[in-house]
Amino acid sequence: MGNYNDDKDGFDPMEEIKQKELDDILLEDAFNNSYMILMKELTFNDILDNAEDYKIEAVLAFDPEVGPKLRDLENMISWFIECEDYEKCAKIKALMNNKYPDSVLTE
Repeated sequence: MGNYNDDKDGFDPMEEIKQKELDDILLEDAFNNSYMILMKELTFNDILDNAEDYKIEAVLAFDPEVGPKLRDLENMISWFIECEDYEKCAKIKALMNNKYPDSVLTE
């Protein structure tokens, strides 16, 4: 009996799971790196140096040359809500309200 992984399309469920795990790690790194830059805990150069030292990717959730767009900040808040890190959410929300005052909900 053949292995179901040997079908013609080359689908390997284990490889897909591993890729999903790697994607999640990269996403977590991107949001955490971005948060540290926004809060001035690190600079982009610090992140590049750390990436080089540890042989990892220097990933961010936004373009560091132009800064975060409203949607980038909203995505970061959503990520940290999922992680139940509400302190980071509040800090990002305050920054978002300052940078994008039209995003503030008023009643």
